[in-house]
Amino acid sequence: MEELREHDSPRVRALAEARLGEKSTLMQTRAETLGWMASRGPLCVYLKYAGAGTLRVSGGDGANWLNFKRGSDMRKAILAPEGCLLAPVDASQIEFRVCMYLAGQEDVLEQLRNGEDPYIPGACEFYGEKIYKPAKDDPRRLEMEQKRGMSKQANLMCIYGAAGEQFQKTARIGLYGPPVKLTRDEADRWVDLFRRTHPKVCDRKTGYWAQAEVALRRLAEGSTMQCGPLTIKDHRIYLPAGQVLIYDTLQWHIPGPDEDVREFELKGFWRMRTRRGWKKMWGSKLVQNICEAVSRVIVSQAMNRITAKGFRVLNWPYDELLILLANDGQQEYHLQECIKEFEKTPDWLPGIPLAAEGSLGERYSK
Repeated sequence: MEELREHDSPRVRALAEARLGEKSTLMQTRAETLGWMASRGPLCVYLKYAGAGTLRVSGGDGANWLNFKRGSDMRKAILAPEGCLLAPVDASQIEFRVCMYLAGQEDVLEQLRNGEDPYIPGACEFYGEKIYKPAKDDPRRLEMEQKRGMSKQANLMCIYGAAGEQFQKTARIGLYGPPVKLTRDEADRWVDLFRRTHPKVCDRKTGYWAQAEVALRRLAEGSTMQCGPLTIKDHRIYLPAGQVLIYDTLQWHIPGPDEDVREFELKGFWRMRTRRGWKKMWGSKLVQNICEAVSRVIVSQAMNRITAKGFRVLNWPYDELLILLANDGQQEYHLQECIKEFEKTPDWLPGIPLAAEGSLGERYSK
């Protein structure tokens, strides 16, 4: 939207301004909702269990506790009860780790098991120099954060099939680090680099995306197929822990002459019906569904173990849990206990390298 505010067309500029204004109004409404809650007592966290098709929770009311931007004033306004601390614990790069595991990209898995930064090798190869995670007082901090951020973006976006145009726009916004203005050629080079160095994910014949294309056909047919630890049967994907992803509306669609589709889609494409209408599906998109669902189950099982230890979980924003800990002198020890539960290898994913990080504070500041 920020980019469109400078568009050549005055109509596009006006629409972008209207959308940004609407978002601003949304923030005001959310703040008012939280303020009204606080006037009655402790804040209420309302989530819809398995509200998304990939089994993730979704926001349950206008406050939407899943969508408080990290470091925002809205998040910092959340205060722990007296005598307690808030402990946000986050599963580090969990979808990336799940994808590497399911695809069998062993060289990357070995880096993760050794505790190495998975974003450094790609950045070093792309820029032809030593890239590192900088300290706060490093004079090259911004430069290193930008270059490492581009590799982070490549790893987290390209596992799901992102192309150069999307990569370029996301870099300009700065979702994975400081904003970077890439040329289209540079964006394409990042995408090509990832696909070349991660063949177990991207190879068109044998990679995980290719396996997912086969899986789409099996899902549509209702036939049975084993895909690593996942079982495909009766238009469903069964996760090893027993959860199910449902694809009973999946179909191959041949577009009519009046449909606005891209040239390569003229011969047909996969689609499935959702609450919001028809949604296109393809191999790397199915990989995203699977990785989100598996990651969600890993975090939910960690949550069950954490609550069994007597700790209270307040919020569940996707790959993070907000945990309430007593400020009793043992809070750092208890925080580490919670982090260990995040890092515990599930029996149904033997050998997957998991990691997590957390912090303590009176406010929800992370």
